[in-house]
Amino acid sequence: MQLIATALSVFLTGAVLLGCNTSPSDSGKPLNLSYRVEGVFVKDFNLHNCRAQAEFWRNDSSIADAAVIFGGHDLTFGEDSYELEITPEGSIPAGAYVLSVNDSLYFAETFASAVTGLFEIEISDPASRVNNGGGQVSVDWSGSVDADGYILATVPRYLAYAGEGHSQWVTSQVTAGTIPPDAFRMQDGLNPDTGWYFVYVYAYDGVPDSVLSAELLPVPLPNQLDDNIAEKDITGHFGTVTVVVRDSVWVTTQQ
Repeated sequence: MQLIATALSVFLTGAVLLGCNTSPSDSGKPLNLSYRVEGVFVKDFNLHNCRAQAEFWRNDSSIADAAVIFGGHDLTFGEDSYELEITPEGSIPAGAYVLSVNDSLYFAETFASAVTGLFEIEISDPASRVNNGGGQVSVDWSGSVDADGYILATVPRYLAYAGEGHSQWVTSQVTAGTIPPDAFRMQDGLNPDTGWYFVYVYAYDGVPDSVLSAELLPVPLPNQLDDNIAEKDITGHFGTVTVVVRDSVWVTTQQ
């Protein structure tokens, strides 16, 4: 009898240990997974291309082998983010698109997005585009279809796409703005920093990532907006930016 009891005890112990090492579900999918995605799509009529960057995390760890797709185009994982470049810019026309993320058999989700429509900008004051003394500059533009809002930006032309310059949010759906004199001043805040400045207006949809977009835009975004993705298993933000053909202004010393 003692021998039978001992054998039964060994069997039950082994069964418990075996159960502890089995997958938590029949499919083998781990439990309690959480995801985060951050990204941006930029359509730039000055560079004549479309570019996108995104980062995708599982439980705070970057995923390098997921499928990240925008508008049917696969983003390829580079050094630390998913990337896409397509030329010319007309390859991805304005309209509705979908961002999709897929982590093998564990998780898949899609998010609606839009690429905003083409529009035009014009410096209205000074109309001559000669800014004596580095005063304020007024800019007008036509509306962009599907735009949630606009960003007005300027930068010395030799610093465009170098992470420098001045940018500001514009009141939603307003199609005019004023660049303050500070944008054309030296660090002392008094003397004008003379030379040619490029002037840009961006139309955006959703919530583009400010860090990733800084590598793609002529002037970085003013700051990061709040997340627009808040699902059960995934949070984050994604948005698109359309950069139309720039204008320019010449800043001179006061005459």
